Amino acid sequence: MAALQLKKEKMKKTALLIALTVLSAVVTLAQPAKLTKEQVGEQGNALLNAGKQKEALELADAYPEFAGEVEVLYIKSIAYTELKDYQQADIYFQKQFDTFRSNGDSAREQGVELAKNPTNRATNDLAALMFGVSLISYASADMVNSLRATAFEKNGMPAARRKPVNLGSFDEMKTVYLETSIQAGLLQLKLNQLKDALSNLNKAVELGPTDAAAYRGRAQVYRKMRKLVLARADETKARKLGGK
Repeated sequence: MAALQLKKEKMKKTALLIALTVLSAVVTLAQPAKLTKEQVGEQGNALLNAGKQKEALELADAYPEFAGEVEVLYIKSIAYTELKDYQQADIYFQKQFDTFRSNGDSAREQGVELAKNPTNRATNDLAALMFGVSLISYASADMVNSLRATAFEKNGMPAARRKPVNLGSFDEMKTVYLETSIQAGLLQLKLNQLKDALSNLNKAVELGPTDAAAYRGRAQVYRKMRKLVLARADETKARKLGGK
């Protein structure tokens, strides 16, 4: 009798374990699959495009682990703008700007340090890469400001409030963006990456049309490319602006 009772208890435990396993599987199947931050961004954009701003916000809030990611910050900034809650929108535009600016500063610092002590071609290449990452981040921060102004205008915000009121470090970032463009261009010139060097120094001239160093750097690239007329024009411009 004892053996039979023991067997029954064993069977009950086995049945319970099976039931729990099945229940766990059912619960797992019933739960929606977790999305990556890229998928959250894609689905959030689709909801915004469909005019479903509140659903887009709900999706963003459902993934608190991505709260600081630019994909989620973008969704929230646009959703709140379209809902005409400009104060909330500004919070998320500012967070996007700060994220890109911070990433740019970090990459730039690494590039500067590597360029200070170039031990070989690979070190210079890595420095150029870090400057490139920095420039992409600064360009993205710049675009956040443009996006904010455009979005606010489109959604009826008064013109007086469209300037970057909360983007306090915007002008400072533009200065760093200019300096980094020059540094990257000169390093690429050293590496004989003339096309990339010219692109970055063109950007520097665009960002700082009165900056002598930008014209002087671009003149060096033009000389290396044997575009002497353009080189002389930039050298003349640099002298007029006070450069050597």
